[in-house]
Amino acid sequence: ENREKSEALRDSTMRQQIEQEAAHKRWVEDLEEKHAEEIEKVKEIYLKEASEALEEKRIAELALVEAKKGIVSNLGALRDEKHEHDDLRQEQLTELENQFELKISQLQQEMEVQARKLRNAEEEHRMAMDEARQREEKLVK
Repeated sequence: ENREKSEALRDSTMRQQIEQEAAHKRWVEDLEEKHAEEIEKVKEIYLKEASEALEEKRIAELALVEAKKGIVSNLGALRDEKHEHDDLRQEQLTELENQFELKISQLQQEMEVQARKLRNAEEEHRMAMDEARQREEKLVK
């Protein structure tokens, strides 16, 4: 009778262990799926932010090109009128050059801001990926 009880207890313990192992395996699989979803969300956010930053940079570069064209055109027109209103023309030329330099400076600053945003987005993405990998490694262990 003791032997039967002992075998029954051993069988019950083994069943509990098997059930616990199966529950643990399901938990790990659920957690891995959750982390994969989180990684995908972070990836989508990063790609969107990077795309937006690149678009803003492209727009800033186009604006800089257009500004240069306009200023060069204005400078050319002023040079053609060299013999007329020398004093006024010199003031306008200086003003245009100052505006040109200011616009270039503003556009360069904007490009630097966009580059910083892009670097920050890349760093955030890298950190999120590292964190997800670390969580996954902990789960696997």
